[in-house]
Amino acid sequence: MKWFIVLLLAATLSAATVADPQAMVDAARNSDRAALRALLKSGVNVNATQGDGSTALHWASYRDDLESADLLI
Repeated sequence: MKWFIVLLLAATLSAATVADPQAMVDAARNSDRAALRALLKSGVNVNATQGDGSTALHWASYRDDLESADLLI
């Protein structure tokens, strides 16, 4: 029963992250390439912006993260 609850919670949190375009920007800001790959694969908008207009590509370039920038382009 515990495993079922844990798996259900993980699936719910994962679905919430995938549905949120802001997650793309957050992943780039945190240099989380695994999350970027997963979000891109799930179809999250690569051009999603934060309130100030910055995008995931802005954050990748700010962090000098060439691999993330390549993924986003």
